[in-house]
Amino acid sequence: MALRVAVFVLVVFGAFASVHAQSNADNTEARKLRLEQEKFEFEKRQSDRNLILSFILTTVGGASLTWLLTTRSWSRQTKLELYRKRFDEGSEFLDQFSKAVGERFFLMQRFLWNLNDSDPAVVERLAKEYFRSVKSWNASYWLFRNKIRLFVDDSQANAFLDYQDDLRLEQPQSLHYLFVKAHRYVLKAREGALPTHEAQTVVDSLNWACSTFLENLTTSFLNKATSLQLLKTPSTETSSLKNAIGERNLPIPPRLWKVETDSAEKKPHLH
Repeated sequence: MALRVAVFVLVVFGAFASVHAQSNADNTEARKLRLEQEKFEFEKRQSDRNLILSFILTTVGGASLTWLLTTRSWSRQTKLELYRKRFDEGSEFLDQFSKAVGERFFLMQRFLWNLNDSDPAVVERLAKEYFRSVKSWNASYWLFRNKIRLFVDDSQANAFLDYQDDLRLEQPQSLHYLFVKAHRYVLKAREGALPTHEAQTVVDSLNWACSTFLENLTTSFLNKATSLQLLKTPSTETSSLKNAIGERNLPIPPRLWKVETDSAEKKPHLH
């Protein structure tokens, strides 16, 4: 009897243990499934975030990169167009300026050569032609100087017209005042106050000065063009005009020399 009871207990315990083990196995599988599901959901959310983030970065980054490349390309193209325009304008000016120099010198020389012509009408006609060139020159030499300063540099502008030469008329250092000196000598020769050969000596010196200046001016312009400096802003610090005014103590308002470099200074203050 006791044996049967023991067997029964063992059978019942075994069945209970089996059921408990099966329950634990089911719980383990359930937990695994939940973990797998949670892992899948996490990876899915992560994948979606990465996809969205990648799309945003690609779109925004691509647009930014495109904008940056486009802006740089436009900037380079614009600067190239400005350089090309400045070079064309400078080349055209050199042609016009060289023609003006050559015309005034030629008419001066021809006038001097014919001062002793036996026909006064010839002398008068050549004088009128020469003085027309002088009138045109005097109306343009400020323009010439500014253009030379713009297209080349201050040193060449001063070499063409040094305002301090107004104080050294017999020993000028600039081309314009060499013309002024030669003009005075030619008029003195016409009046008979000076031998023609002395005026011719001054005109000959002017001839060499014209050739030298035009050659140096062209070389300086080409050097500036090849070094991509045509858009460089000239400086007022080396201006012979400023120095000449200082030597004469002329009452020129200081604001005429002030060059605004900071646009912010021009903006009104908001209160």
